[in-house]
Amino acid sequence: MQVITTVKDGGKISKQAQALLLQYLLKREGKAVEITVKDATRPSLNQYGYLYGVVYPILGAWFTALQGNLYSVEDVDFFFKDRFLSSTKPDMITGEPRKFVNLKRKSSKQELTAYIEQVLMFAAEQGIEIPQAGEYDTYIADLK
Repeated sequence: MQVITTVKDGGKISKQAQALLLQYLLKREGKAVEITVKDATRPSLNQYGYLYGVVYPILGAWFTALQGNLYSVEDVDFFFKDRFLSSTKPDMITGEPRKFVNLKRKSSKQELTAYIEQVLMFAAEQGIEIPQAGEYDTYIADLK
């Protein structure tokens, strides 16, 4: 379970965060749990710009050439979220295993960095050259 909230007024957290934590802990009464508290730095606009403006379009062109079908940025995003941000957890009602995709917008800056690195590793394994963040202008100039 992950709860992101802001600490205010002498260590207090929002009532919603308190309720979520309490609900989670009550279900585990008598069991050992591990609680981790860390600073939650939000992903930067530069990270999203690089991912959606550089990485995904290049991979979309590769998928299009490979499959013969047009792959949009949204298609590429769905593919990689399913591949790298999904997990299987028991359904709360049925208990059956269910696939969940974590949202990038709920990730920390470090988690989004790790996700981007996984996508870049996939590209490298396929022989796809993607410029590093901050090198895109040079990369485009070299292509001309």
